[in-house]
Amino acid sequence: MYDKYAKQYYDFLHDQKESIEIELGYDLEWQRLEERKGSRIVKYREGLIDNEDERQELIKWLYGKFVEFHRVFYTRIQTLQVQNLQPDGDGVMNG
Repeated sequence: MYDKYAKQYYDFLHDQKESIEIELGYDLEWQRLEERKGSRIVKYREGLIDNEDERQELIKWLYGKFVEFHRVFYTRIQTLQVQNLQPDGDGVMNG
């Protein structure tokens, strides 16, 4: 998400980091990217797409991660409500 609320969305999800990673069954890389508008929540895997056999395995892996991310993140993202992400007195966003 790259709109003006991207950091608040990220923080809302990051507050659920432990439960998200438990549901997925693996750790993620949480990158707030302070110098950018957006942030990232990713899972990396090394591989070479130039090799046909490895490319097919990477496609299967990527599809599997997509299904898992959808299962774990979909409801959380649907429930994001900007009006509930208002700064409190110290400038920290609440979610």
